[in-house]
Amino acid sequence: MFALGLLLVVAGAELFTGNNLLAMAWADGRISTREVLRNWGWVCLANGLGAAGLAVLVQAGGGAPAAPPVTFSGMLGNLVPVIGGNLLGGSVVVGLTYHVIYRRGSAS
Repeated sequence: MFALGLLLVVAGAELFTGNNLLAMAWADGRISTREVLRNWGWVCLANGLGAAGLAVLVQAGGGAPAAPPVTFSGMLGNLVPVIGGNLLGGSVVVGLTYHVIYRRGSAS
């Protein structure tokens, strides 16, 4: 799966995480809230359609191999660290990017 995703990104596809940087243009007043939400909506819709298409392809190819059943406690055990990591990692990356861009802009 990762190889397919990487191939699509190299070919020019966009990821939702990259579109989150629109928040910087929004914060700077370059684009409206409506434009940000419209973009995010289209990207989420396209990602959902892509996920559904992949599920159809996997099912048409005989389905995924058997896996242990998913439990609620197991889901929460994975969900909490993933959400925390995404929030922390995303905040650090966007914050550093914002800092670097505006530090360079003020130095010139």
